[in-house]
Amino acid sequence: MRWNQGRSKIDALIADGAIERVQPDRAAADQLLAEARLACACRMNIPNPM
Repeated sequence: MRWNQGRSKIDALIADGAIERVQPDRAAADQLLAEARLACACRMNIPNPM
C-alpha cells in the first residue's frame, strides 16, 4: 500500500537528513503499539488494557 498525502514533505525531510528511511519491522511495530496502548490505559486509569 502506498500513500501520497504528505509524501513530498516526508521526501524532503529524508533528503535533508532530518529523518531516515528504515526497513519495516513487524515485531518492533507491535512492541511500540503495545507500549502506546499501555501508556494510554495508564492515563485513562484502565487496569488491564489487554
